[in-house]
Amino acid sequence: MVGCYADEVPFFIDPFDQGLFRDADEVFALLRSNHISPKPSDLAPTTIREVLCRSCRNLANHYSAASDLARAQIFSEFADEFEATHERYLQP
Repeated sequence: MVGCYADEVPFFIDPFDQGLFRDADEVFALLRSNHISPKPSDLAPTTIREVLCRSCRNLANHYSAASDLARAQIFSEFADEFEATHERYLQP
């Protein structure tokens, strides 16, 4: 789900349903239909770190499933480094 927060009331674009525009209530209904108890924080923007880590983990899993362990390791290490860098910058 992609959110747009430029206006007073955010709206969401569902890339898995032909780019259908949804409001918050529709997103919550979709979550409920998938047996997920929605929380307002579910509509909050995702950080760049979270997007990068998830993308790298997805690629690591993809390459692992394809038995390309060298590439899987590279993307796994990228995700680990993003997390470690984030933790370093959180320290006072």
